[in-house]
Amino acid sequence: MQRDTLVATLVPDGTDQPFLLFRVVPGPGWEPVKPLFDRMSAVLRAPHRTGAEMAAALEPVVALGLTVVPGHGGNPVEKFFLRIDGDRARLRI
Repeated sequence: MQRDTLVATLVPDGTDQPFLLFRVVPGPGWEPVKPLFDRMSAVLRAPHRTGAEMAAALEPVVALGLTVVPGHGGNPVEKFFLRIDGDRARLRI
């Protein structure tokens, strides 16, 4: 979620410790944030990335102020690492 806007629904799709794996189903707020996740993913995949390049790719995603809201209810999670690559996501809380 980004404030009151659903960015995407994460459908459980396994684990790869310490990450939970998901299939990404875009929501109404997806299109504006997709390019930021695409850039972050491209930098993280690059074989010779620098720390500065990683920080530059992560900062705009962090600045979105996203939260993870459990589908079963419960409190929103604000501190997490989320990598979305195409229609797949890796989440670490």
